[in-house]
Amino acid sequence: MRRPQRLLRLMATLPPNSSRTRNAFLETGRLHLERPTEGDGATLTGLWRNEQVQAFLGGAVSERVAGERFAEILAHWHEHGYGMCVVRRKSSGEPVGLCGLSHLGEEVEVAYKFWPRCWGSGYATEAATSCLGYGLRVLHLERIVGIMQEANAGSQRVLEKIGMSYERGVVMWGSPQRMYAVDRYEWKEAEASR
Repeated sequence: MRRPQRLLRLMATLPPNSSRTRNAFLETGRLHLERPTEGDGATLTGLWRNEQVQAFLGGAVSERVAGERFAEILAHWHEHGYGMCVVRRKSSGEPVGLCGLSHLGEEVEVAYKFWPRCWGSGYATEAATSCLGYGLRVLHLERIVGIMQEANAGSQRVLEKIGMSYERGVVMWGSPQRMYAVDRYEWKEAEASR
């Protein structure tokens, strides 16, 4: 099911050619999305160790495993020139989470995780919309998927708000997931109507 009106409203909130600060890879009204550096690891590995954040992502992991996952993010950037971004509040520079695009088999997935204190703020919707636009407009990807555990209704709503449509159920990571997708044609159509 398409959600062009929601997508149009969200796209209207993003600057068409967002100005970049010295560190911002992408910018929205309230957020900077930055390429992570090794210096970000100490703070951001805490996302993988947080039980609330990891409730629908396989559970909290050890500090060593969290470090390995952060290293994978850095390696993805090195290999592809894009990936998961450190999301910071513009107003304070405080890191509030991660959001970006990453390869998942043959697909490119939009993914995010935010500190619980930031849930309900709209940051996931804002950051993920920016990442979708970058992937479809700048990288010219044919489509982007989002995969969420069936029980994670909040994140499913985020994917719907950003214009993705439910495609099918899949079993991944040992549990039932819901796959959402948006293709470049749908995105361009919504953008042209803006």
